[in-house]
Amino acid sequence: MNLFEKLTHQMTEAIESGLSLALHSKNQEVEPLHVVWGLITNTSSVLNQALNRASADKAALELELKSAVDKFPKVSTVSKENIKISKNLYRTLEAADGQSIKNGDSFIAVDSWLIANLGESFLKDTLGKYIDLMELKKNLEASRAGRKIDSQSADEKLE
Repeated sequence: MNLFEKLTHQMTEAIESGLSLALHSKNQEVEPLHVVWGLITNTSSVLNQALNRASADKAALELELKSAVDKFPKVSTVSKENIKISKNLYRTLEAADGQSIKNGDSFIAVDSWLIANLGESFLKDTLGKYIDLMELKKNLEASRAGRKIDSQSADEKLE
């Protein structure tokens, strides 16, 4: 099973939303920040719920992410056929795969992706301005309550 076949529906949706933002912004590659934006704009995502619990200013965060994405290199023409997943994003997914294995999961969930990459600048420099990342980690672990991600829809059951 390749890395993309191991993603939960919510993680796949976040990458697809990120891809839409990358296309809209004329970026040739989908970066981790595009995916964070995809998670924040999905009201039912694990991250969006955690931000609600932390009373974070999601509108300001969304604007900040868009402005960071605007600084990425642009190309004159980009399409779904020629856009790529960046090496950076692939590396973050591999880190999440390691976190998933450590959790005993069969699939890569949003919380695993976030926890595996909390030390990365793309999260520290954006999310970290609005919420305490260690609190976020505690929240994500608490919402999982020891459950395993054993299906592609399992992270939809995390509260």
